[in-house]
Amino acid sequence: MRNLARNAVSFTACVIALLVVSSLASQAQDPRLQVGVGVLPGVGGFAARSAPTLFVLTQDVALYSDVTLGDNSRILVAAGVGGAVQINRILELAKNRRAGAVGFDVGMRLGPSFYYNLTDQSAEQQVRSFRVMFDPFVRGTYRMRSGRVFFVELGAQAPDFRLGLSVGL
Repeated sequence: MRNLARNAVSFTACVIALLVVSSLASQAQDPRLQVGVGVLPGVGGFAARSAPTLFVLTQDVALYSDVTLGDNSRILVAAGVGGAVQINRILELAKNRRAGAVGFDVGMRLGPSFYYNLTDQSAEQQVRSFRVMFDPFVRGTYRMRSGRVFFVELGAQAPDFRLGLSVGL
């Protein structure tokens, strides 16, 4: 148990250091706003700002919402901050060639998550409705010839599967 706590503290310190270093670096590309819908386990919305920094990294801020109906009906709202590694950008730099129409990122976000159970709740269940979310994710982007950029994202935070439009800021 002690090792787990020590590893969690070390991991958190590394993530914070990475975010600080990347925030001090100049931006290589324009930031993007991603807006879309999400599914699984319910249906919801997703919005994120992704700002490329430090050549191959991005800083991400995201808002999540998810509504699940049925026996365990609930509404979930979450916010996360984190970052990602741009895999295609690494290949670009290594091969000294221009980026193609497809992009691929791997990252993670941390933040508060709150859900409200639409069925009857005890006081104990209401206390447990807040948690810290950890959302490892993979994101793919596709730039069409018209210049429009679409994204698809798969993560651990509901909604798990997200897709939509990505616009430059």
